[in-house]
Amino acid sequence: MTMENLLVLQLVGAALALALVAIAVMNGLGPARRWGAVALGALLIATIYAAQANLLGYPRPARFEPGTIDRAVIAVHMVEGEAIYVWVPDEGGSRPISLSLPWDDRVARAAREARRQADGRGTGMRIRLAERMRMPDDEPLFYAAPQPALPPKREGRP
Repeated sequence: MTMENLLVLQLVGAALALALVAIAVMNGLGPARRWGAVALGALLIATIYAAQANLLGYPRPARFEPGTIDRAVIAVHMVEGEAIYVWVPDEGGSRPISLSLPWDDRVARAAREARRQADGRGTGMRIRLAERMRMPDDEPLFYAAPQPALPPKREGRP
């Protein structure tokens, strides 16, 4: 989610809160209830802003990542028993995003092995996630990127 999308979502949330306040105020309620509706609407607007702004720096669960991704891995941080945090480039490749995977010993071992293989080959590590994280057991989640093919040899010498 980009900052532009966040602003649109905040504006939509604020408009909905104001609509709820308008409905409550127009319903012929007494003055105390009208002021209560206005106060609750203001609290809802502030809560929408604070909740979305708070989410900006935290990894999002990988299960919410749309579609299937196959991206380079910038970094991996593992917190045993909690989660595996993975930083990958966004779709455009210009900015990193952070994802969290639920802790799994098998996935953690696979990530360590893929990193070791990638370091040995001199290539990067990659992650492949299917939609809703449903990968067949035989397909690795983390893997070392293959070495690029060498350019074709020229037959004749100039």
